[in-house]
Amino acid sequence: VAGLLGGTRGLVSAPCGPAAALLAAVVMEWIGAGGVPTGEVPALLAVVVVLAGLLQVLFGALGGGRLIKFIPYPVVAGYLSAAGVLILVRQLPVLVGGSAEGLGPVLAGPPSWNRTALAVGLVTIAATLIATRLRSPVPPTIVGVAAGVATFLLLGLRPGGHFPGAGGLARAAVSGLVVGPLPSPLPALTAVGARFRAAAAIPSDHLLLAIPPAITLAVLLSIDTLKTCVMADTLTRKRHDSDRELRAQGVGNVAAALCGGAPGSGVSGATLVNVATGGTTYRTGALAGAFALAALLLLEPVMAWVPVAALAGLLVVVAFKMFDWESLRLWLHPTTLLDAVVVWGVIGAAAATNLMVAAGVGVALSILLFLREQVRSSVVARHGLGDQRRSKTRRRTREAAVLAEHGAAVAIFELQGNLFFGTADQLLGELEPHLEASEVVVLDLRRVRSIDLTAARMLRQAELRLAAHGGELVLTGVTASGEARRLHLLLHQVGLLGAGRNVHAFDDLDAGLAWSEDQLLARHLVDPKPERALSLGEMEVLKALPPAGLAVLERLAPVRTYQAGQALFQQGDEGHEILFVRRGRIRITAPLARGGTVHVATFCRGDFLGDMAFLDGRPRSAGATAATGAEVFVVTRALIDQASAADPLFGARFFEELGRALAARLRTTGDEIRALQEA
Repeated sequence: VAGLLGGTRGLVSAPCGPAAALLAAVVMEWIGAGGVPTGEVPALLAVVVVLAGLLQVLFGALGGGRLIKFIPYPVVAGYLSAAGVLILVRQLPVLVGGSAEGLGPVLAGPPSWNRTALAVGLVTIAATLIATRLRSPVPPTIVGVAAGVATFLLLGLRPGGHFPGAGGLARAAVSGLVVGPLPSPLPALTAVGARFRAAAAIPSDHLLLAIPPAITLAVLLSIDTLKTCVMADTLTRKRHDSDRELRAQGVGNVAAALCGGAPGSGVSGATLVNVATGGTTYRTGALAGAFALAALLLLEPVMAWVPVAALAGLLVVVAFKMFDWESLRLWLHPTTLLDAVVVWGVIGAAAATNLMVAAGVGVALSILLFLREQVRSSVVARHGLGDQRRSKTRRRTREAAVLAEHGAAVAIFELQGNLFFGTADQLLGELEPHLEASEVVVLDLRRVRSIDLTAARMLRQAELRLAAHGGELVLTGVTASGEARRLHLLLHQVGLLGAGRNVHAFDDLDAGLAWSEDQLLARHLVDPKPERALSLGEMEVLKALPPAGLAVLERLAPVRTYQAGQALFQQGDEGHEILFVRRGRIRITAPLARGGTVHVATFCRGDFLGDMAFLDGRPRSAGATAATGAEVFVVTRALIDQASAADPLFGARFFEELGRALAARLRTTGDEIRALQEA
C-alpha cells in the first residue's frame, strides 16, 4: 500500500527493528505496571499502529515532512543508536539460547549457553557480513538465514543431534529453537471485522495507554522513512516528496494494522538492494510487498525451520548498523562535545528506561540545541553610525557637512534571525552604549523572522531610555501588510507603536535613515528658508561657470513643475536632458529582474539628475518620480553645445564641474560600500 501511494523512487517499506523494539518495551510495561490483560494486547497493539498511521497522514497533510527533517542530526543519531542498544539487549540473550526478557543468560556465562543456538547465530552473522562485503546478488539477509538454517540442520543430523526424524520440527519448536509451524495468513488478512470488535471491547482507560506509544511510533517511523528517502534520492539522483511519502506510509501502516501486520517504514537495507538491482521506479516498493506476501503463502514449510537464533543474529547485525559510530566519537573533539552529550543522553535515556522516554529527551534536547544556536549567533547583522551610513537622499554641501559632523549621533542596527527571550538580553547589551548618548537609534527589522513578547518589551525599554534624554527610536521594515503584519500588530499590542511614543516606523531602512538625517539637519542646520526655490546660478555644480554662459542657460533653460507622485521619466525613455532640482525632492527607482523596483537615490533642491543619458546619449537607466511637489530646470545637450560654441571656456568648465560632482558621488558610494563591508 505504501509503495502504491508513495513518491520516492526505489523505496521499499517493511517492518523495522526500532518499531519492534519499541512495541516490545510497550507490551512489557502494559502487562507489568499497566495491568493490561494479555488477551487485550494484540487488539491494543493494533490500535497503537492505527493511531500512529493516522498521525503520519496528519504529519503529511500539515507539511510535517519538512519539519521532521529539521530535527538536529545528533538527536536522530542518538535515537537510532538507542534503538540499536535496545535491540542488542533483547537479542543477545536469544543468540545464546535464552529468552528476550533480560541479559541474565548472557551474564551467566558460557556454561548456561545453548551451543547449537550460539553456533547458528554466529554463522548467520558471519554469512550476512560476508555477503554484504562481497556484494552478493542475493540479499545478505537471505544468505544469512540460509546459512543459519543449514547450520541448524547439520547440527541436528549429526550423531547425537537433538532433532532427527520427522518429529524433529515439532520438538525444535517446543524447545524454542525454531520459529515452528506458522498459521495461514489468510484468516488474519480477512479478520478485519473481528479486530474492530476486539478494539471496541477494550476499556477506555486502557485505550488511553495507546496514545503515548502511538505518538512515539509515528515520529520514529517518520524519521526512519525520511532518512531512507534521502539515501534513495542520493542513489537515484531524484528528489522525493516528503509529505506525500508520510501520507503513504501512514495509510500503509493503517492497512497493515487492520490485517494483523506489524508497523513499518522505508528501510535502508531493502532499499539499497532494490536500487542496486535496478529497482528505481515508484512501484518497486509495491512489488516487494507482493513478493513478501507470496513467500508467506507459498514458503511456510521452509520458514518453519528458520532458527530463532538465526533471526537474533540478523537483528544483531541490524543493531550494529544502526549505530552512528562517527557520532559516538564526537566527545573526542572539544568543538562537538555538546553534540556528543546529546547523542549519549538519548542513548542513556533509552537504556535506563525505554524509547518513549528517549523520544521525550530527544525533543527536549532538540529545543536546547536550537536555543543554543540562536543565542550563540548574533542578532545584529550590521552596526554603524550615521556619519558613515547615509540614506539615498543626496544632500547639498552644507547639509552633507552637518551630517558628517553630527552623524555619529545616529546609531544604525540591522537585525536578523529570531528576537526572543534567548536573544533579547544580547541585543540590549549591544544597544546599551547608544541608549544614553545617541539622538536616534535605528533598528532595521527587515531580516527578523520572528519576535516574541520578551523581545518586544525589551524594545519598549530601549525606547523609554532614549526618551529620557529626548532621543528617538526608529523601526524600519515594519509594515501593516505582508509578512511583517504580525510584527506590526505585536508592537502595537505591547504599546511600542502608537500615538505619544518616541517611536517612528517606516517601510524600509532608507526611509528611516532619511528621516533621521532630516532630524539632525533640523537641529543643527540654520536655514531660515529651507524650501526656497533656487535659481540656476545657485546650483552647486554651476556656481563656478563663467557668468556670461550661465546667463545664457538661465535665459533659455525652461522650468518644469511636477506634482507629488508624477513621473519625470521612465526607465528606457530617450533623453538628452540634465535636470537641476529647483525645489522639492525627486525619487529615482530602478526595475528588478524578479519584479518590483529598488530605490536608487533621492535628489533634493540644488542637485541634478539625468546625467547618464545626457552624457552618453543612451536610454534612461532608471525612472524618476516627484516625491514631493517639485520644480526642475531642463538643460538639453543641444543648449550646452550651443553655449560651448559661443564660449569654449564655458563648455570646458561645465563638463569639468559635472565630472567633479560625479566623482564626489562615486567617492561617497565607495565610502558606503566600505562601511557596509566593515560592519
